[in-house]
Amino acid sequence: MKFELLKKDCIDCHQDVHQNTVGTDCQICHSTESWIVKNIREVHNRTRFPLIGAHQNLNCNSCHSNFNLLRFEVQGISCFDCHRKDYERAKNPDHKLSNFPTECNDCHSFEKKGWGGTNFQHSFFPLIGGHSIKNCFVCHKNQNFRDLDRQCVGCHLNNYQQTQNPNHQRVGFSTNCEICHNINTWKDARFDHDNLFFPIYSEKHRGKWNSCFDCHTNRNNYSEFSCLNCHELNRSRMDDKHRNVSGYLYESRACLTCHPRGN
Repeated sequence: MKFELLKKDCIDCHQDVHQNTVGTDCQICHSTESWIVKNIREVHNRTRFPLIGAHQNLNCNSCHSNFNLLRFEVQGISCFDCHRKDYERAKNPDHKLSNFPTECNDCHSFEKKGWGGTNFQHSFFPLIGGHSIKNCFVCHKNQNFRDLDRQCVGCHLNNYQQTQNPNHQRVGFSTNCEICHNINTWKDARFDHDNLFFPIYSEKHRGKWNSCFDCHTNRNNYSEFSCLNCHELNRSRMDDKHRNVSGYLYESRACLTCHPRGN
């Protein structure tokens, strides 16, 4: 007998009962002492799909449908490869209707049991302050999770239109709610009149008025204002005092042009 002609690979002597589904390196799972695999999970954890978290107690046939035939076909390692049906059946919210991405780990975590969306981050629109909303459908009506307007007025147009003190729509207030309101509450709104228009909370006009209508005498149009209504200036005296001032007019807008800070 020519012993030197014998080959050294396991497969040269042993039939591949796995039918070439796990390769020909038998020593990955088996030893020369026994064909019985003592810790298949430890072996599996050295592959490209470690059995950790919610996957660590799965039965082999949960993924390998031909496990009973000792066949272990290569499986896809993306969540969607195994969980397509879970995606298609999900109704709260309806993933398919809402065209959710199929990268399940964007929202879900395999580290814990269950499908809880612990990984989901609403970072594109932080849910803080008055927007600490637990029910998605408060904003995403009809399970529409696409193309929502991120501007305040996208959700709060009715608030804008129905507000009467003052009537935002009638007086032409901006629909950029953040100018006056903050993310925590609609109350305690603060209109930055000093920096945007005219200093009434600081400098010489601080505390010299009681309501908006002291200056804005036309309650239907806040673009109109009167300086003369409060100051009750004597026109002849003002005309004389401004005799050599170019562009002088005894008119409120002219007052603002020359005295933009009320000095």
